[in-house]
Amino acid sequence: MNKKSQRQRRNRKSGPSSGAVKRLLDRSAETPAAGLAVSSMSAAPSRATRLKAAQANPQRLDVAVEDSADSAQSLEIGMAALRRRRFSEARDFLEQAASSRDHSAAAHSGLSLVRLGLGDLPGAEADVERAVELGLASCGDQLGFGVEMFREQDFVRAEASFRLAVRIQPQMCETHNNLANASHRLGKFEQAVQSYNDALQIQPRFAAALYNRGVALKQLGRLDQAFDSIESAIGVDPNHVDAMCNLGQISQRLGRLEEALTWFQRAAGKRPENADFALCIGNVCLEMGSQEAAAQAYLKSLELRPDHVDTWNNLGACQVRLGCDDEAQACFEKVRALAPTFTPAIENLADLHVRQGRLEAAIKCYQDAIEINDSAHMIWMKEGRLHTRRKDYVEADRCFRAALRLRPGDDQPLAELGMSSFRRGLTENAAAYFQRAIDASPTNTVHRLHRASALPVIYDDLGHIERTREELIETIAEMSRLGMQLNPFEHATDTLFYLAYQGRNDRDIQTDVAALWRTIDATQGRKCDLSRPLRVGFLTRYLTDHTVGMLTGGLMALLDNDRFRTVTLALDDGHPWFQANTDEFRVLPNDARQLAATVAAEDIDVLVYPEIGMDPLTNIVARMRLAPVQCVMWGHPVTTGMPSIDYFLSSELLESDEADSHYSEELIRLKSLPAYYFRPSPPNEFNSRCELGLPESGALYGCPQSLFKIHPDMDVVFDRILDRDRAAHVVLIEGNQPNWTERLRQRFARTVRHVDRIVFLPRLSGQDFYGLLEAVDIMLDPLHFGGGRSNYLTLSTGTPLVTRPAELMRGRVALGMYNKLEYQACVVADVDSYVEKAIQLGRDSALRRHVGDELSQRSDALFEESAAISEFEQFLVWAATRNADS
Repeated sequence: MNKKSQRQRRNRKSGPSSGAVKRLLDRSAETPAAGLAVSSMSAAPSRATRLKAAQANPQRLDVAVEDSADSAQSLEIGMAALRRRRFSEARDFLEQAASSRDHSAAAHSGLSLVRLGLGDLPGAEADVERAVELGLASCGDQLGFGVEMFREQDFVRAEASFRLAVRIQPQMCETHNNLANASHRLGKFEQAVQSYNDALQIQPRFAAALYNRGVALKQLGRLDQAFDSIESAIGVDPNHVDAMCNLGQISQRLGRLEEALTWFQRAAGKRPENADFALCIGNVCLEMGSQEAAAQAYLKSLELRPDHVDTWNNLGACQVRLGCDDEAQACFEKVRALAPTFTPAIENLADLHVRQGRLEAAIKCYQDAIEINDSAHMIWMKEGRLHTRRKDYVEADRCFRAALRLRPGDDQPLAELGMSSFRRGLTENAAAYFQRAIDASPTNTVHRLHRASALPVIYDDLGHIERTREELIETIAEMSRLGMQLNPFEHATDTLFYLAYQGRNDRDIQTDVAALWRTIDATQGRKCDLSRPLRVGFLTRYLTDHTVGMLTGGLMALLDNDRFRTVTLALDDGHPWFQANTDEFRVLPNDARQLAATVAAEDIDVLVYPEIGMDPLTNIVARMRLAPVQCVMWGHPVTTGMPSIDYFLSSELLESDEADSHYSEELIRLKSLPAYYFRPSPPNEFNSRCELGLPESGALYGCPQSLFKIHPDMDVVFDRILDRDRAAHVVLIEGNQPNWTERLRQRFARTVRHVDRIVFLPRLSGQDFYGLLEAVDIMLDPLHFGGGRSNYLTLSTGTPLVTRPAELMRGRVALGMYNKLEYQACVVADVDSYVEKAIQLGRDSALRRHVGDELSQRSDALFEESAAISEFEQFLVWAATRNADS
């Protein structure tokens, strides 16, 4: 098998429309051998025993030639030499015979075959013309020679020979059919169709020509004409099984699945021992969504042909759709045992690992497939996307660049390289990649949105914020004017995560972006069912010690079991605690369409998103209506703009009087904070300043937040504190990506006079972070977007936290906590007061101890508050009842 054929075989995909299976069947059903005339070559007259002996023994043929002078014998000996492919000798004697008037026509006919054998097509045509002029009426020699060449797969000579036969006897339909078959084998489908038409002009009910013409038309993609021609063949020959199979294939390609199934079943009824027909039935059933019937058909096929890798592979794909992951894995592993280099099964096994959250195993499978076939573009893409999920952007880029080398004009690897650069804070690189993707695929609206929404992680200044915001608004408006619309099932986009850190009201932008997406309602108008315990679903990726998991876990675990059934819908396996503390736990597939179908089938009454705006897949799915009531919580405290989200759960402790204008959802102000937060357990011992790598003297002002929270307005605070407290240091934590830290250092070099006293610690473990909260003297809550989980931890240690509440809730979390504690000593009104309060606490150790004691005495109010559970339950019942009554 040549390399091209190997690549084609390796690139076959599984499933009902599998190119692999179609090609398998095409090899058997599309062979244009049916109806091939097999006329034998004319026998040479045997008028002498000596000549017969010469024909039987090549060594004696020369003797016969020497003694032969008679033109008849010259013809006979020349034809004998022709049969033995001794073309030069045959030419000599046939030319001698051609000089005779009695045998000239037959000799020229033989000479035409000799010249074909010698590769002299013009000479062959000239001899045929001469033979016809001399009255030759039989094309038997040419037909027989062509059949022999066809059987030897020398289709070039076969085609030439059949063409000469047509010239001699143009009214013989078999010669036209054979000429068409040879052209067909040479890939000359248009010529083949014309020759089949010529045969059918002579004999309209010639079943072989009707069938073979249909196969050629199928190869040309003219499916309707192909169907009509093959169906006509069955009209002549009702038992033509190959024709039935081809009609099934054509019907399937045309989307007429019921009709395709009928044809395949008719073919199987004629040949029940044929495994291919059962395979085809399985593929059609799978495409129709009849997975059980498909599985039965595949099993029948495997009974007939137990070691067929395509069938095992497709059975595995069927089991995936049935949700039988263990059985699917067994099928794919069976294929690997039968054919270790069959990459479709390796790829399908990798996809199954991804579905089950086993990313390392999936990457290993993709790498195995690439080792077998490093030209598999899509496998490189899949591996790269997994590295992206693991935030290993170096490996991700390696894969995407390999995919780009294979398809230099492909927009998808360019877009992925753009996202990889964006996530590392390389905004300029990201914009360049997205622009290249736009140039490669101008109609792909997602690339335009990506380019505009690839917002900087670290802003240089306020002007930088204005420019990027204006570009985003302009791009969204242009897409809206052009009527561009995105489909959640077809388009994968990232979130507008970094928009929230610009410090502005984003409701209009979020609403305008949401309007670009098609609305999908999977509930079919279903209402909440109040006759049973309410089924409450929580859909998130962050079921770990992540802030989202910590804020939501208590609410999920402690709902009243008599009134609520908690269904956890996880995008990853998560922490075992969450699996153990919810009623039902589901790990969702990583595909938007499958995920939506899975959630819709859960019959959820109220679907709760702990966050929307952080995870791309959650962001896509949240645009759909998967439950009668859908709400979002404060895991990412920003409005979604999505009409599919009914409520935003917040608190009167957090929101300003004008807050309704900040949300597209209906704002729900609970009296408590919307969390049941378990009190954290501090370590027995804390690391010292020295152990943490901090200065041992002077006040430490801590702001250990994600660096994208450090708004340019915060630089003024750092600058003034460090200028007024000359022994002090500001403590930050390095970013997830080195580029983030370097970009912020460069900004501080321009904006902070004493930048040498800003300390960047490496990223810390949980215990070391707790130690940092104990080691710093004051915590500084960032302007515009403050701390969340870190604020809970800070206040649990009694470390003073200075905050200036913002207009938007994302900058009011510390205020909400202080409101809960009924303590306002560290809450200030403006930047001047912020700096003054921080320095006052930094310089006055007695004041710090006093504030710390107050916080320690009051902090219990923040943790494990049963009123938060009760209010959350009241909201769920109210929202469900409101829906049921509407």
